[in-house]
Amino acid sequence: MNAAVTLGILILNSIWDIRKREIFLFPTIVVLAAGILWQIVYRQESIAVILFSFFPGLLLLTASLLTKGKLGVGDALAALAVGAWNGAIHTTTALLFSFVISLISAAILWISGKEKHTLPFIPFFLGGYLITLLSA
Repeated sequence: MNAAVTLGILILNSIWDIRKREIFLFPTIVVLAAGILWQIVYRQESIAVILFSFFPGLLLLTASLLTKGKLGVGDALAALAVGAWNGAIHTTTALLFSFVISLISAAILWISGKEKHTLPFIPFFLGGYLITLLSA
């Protein structure tokens, strides 16, 4: 169930991010809240485990604040939602793959002379999540 929910919100936000350069806020917050409830009710996780699942998203939020928004707060919110459903380890793995994919894409654009100042991050996050699912 967690993979289906995660894929759903990442696909929705990928489309939204490409078109509008922002995440679809309301569904992301709903998925985040549902993930917290899922951890408490279904998985019966401790508060420590739940809080640890937010670690990757909180790191992105810190990066967003330190870079003055170059990495968006919405990206961090999406990572928090993914963390609520998948835990810190899988979310961190997906984010690491995402960074590698986005770095390669940016390098290709730069070399080809088609560089952009910003790229939407959530589609790369979706790709990183898919790689994480396939490698598990």
